[in-house]
Amino acid sequence: MKLRKTLLFFALALATVSAGSVFTAPSSHREPLDAATLNTVRSRFSTLMELANRHDLKALHEMFWQSPSTLLVAKSDIPSEGNWAGFWVNEAIDQKLHDIATSGPVKLQPDFSKLKVVGLTHDLAES
Repeated sequence: MKLRKTLLFFALALATVSAGSVFTAPSSHREPLDAATLNTVRSRFSTLMELANRHDLKALHEMFWQSPSTLLVAKSDIPSEGNWAGFWVNEAIDQKLHDIATSGPVKLQPDFSKLKVVGLTHDLAES
């Protein structure tokens, strides 16, 4: 399913919702994804936040693209990693999400009014 590939960018959404978009589309940009697909991505982002706040690690695992190319970008408290770190491969992502969930209360409260979803290609979106 094409949308499964977009799920890897949900991890980037945690950074881009508060820090702005990583990519800037040219003014002549033509949206490669239809409105229904973009709305599905928005809805799945909301689901991602709900699952994270419930610490539903099994459901989070199932939401991510099962591939060695899957990437989670998350805040890090390990000085050698800097403020943000990338976690490649599902096992590393599962471990990072487990570490976050067991570190104490975590409540993600994104400002959905500022959530922007754009298609980068016909099968890839950034949130």
